Amino acid sequence: MHESAGQRCDITVVEPSTFAAEYVKQCGANRTIKGGIIDAPWRLPADGPNQPLLGQRVVMGGFDKVYDTVGHADTLNMALRVTTTNGTLSVIGIGKEVKLDLTTLWLKLQTVKGCYGYRYNNIAGVKKHTFEMALDLISSKKIQVDNMLTHKFPLEKYRELIEVNVKKDANRAIKTAVSFE
Repeated sequence: MHESAGQRCDITVVEPSTFAAEYVKQCGANRTIKGGIIDAPWRLPADGPNQPLLGQRVVMGGFDKVYDTVGHADTLNMALRVTTTNGTLSVIGIGKEVKLDLTTLWLKLQTVKGCYGYRYNNIAGVKKHTFEMALDLISSKKIQVDNMLTHKFPLEKYRELIEVNVKKDANRAIKTAVSFE
């Protein structure tokens, strides 16, 4: 179980990069799944995949809360299929126009929410900006981010920065940045 903002939770992360999967485990994820979550071995809060008469396989059971940080049609459709009945899918990733199979939304009575970083939240009766909350978690050491920046490049080496980003797994890159030092 992981706890950072006063909430205990069990965290599963779907991550295609082996290096990034190792990183999120170090950051507190309980488990990682490489590739499609429907094809994962089911020792998770679910009964496993079920093939309905029509459409894609659906996880009966699944996760109470799912966060899609990519915003691509494939990840959003998968997220809907693994969100449990009455569960919530929060869409954080901003992708292009997507086509969704909404069958599970109706079948499982799910809630879909959009998330955008520029907002205020009420935490214990105090109104706080999302970025203020994130900075508080970092400064209190409840969340560690100092090792997330793995590569820095001067502006004139922007092509190398792009190459590292294209092959993040091979370069063991999490976040890259231009440095003006």
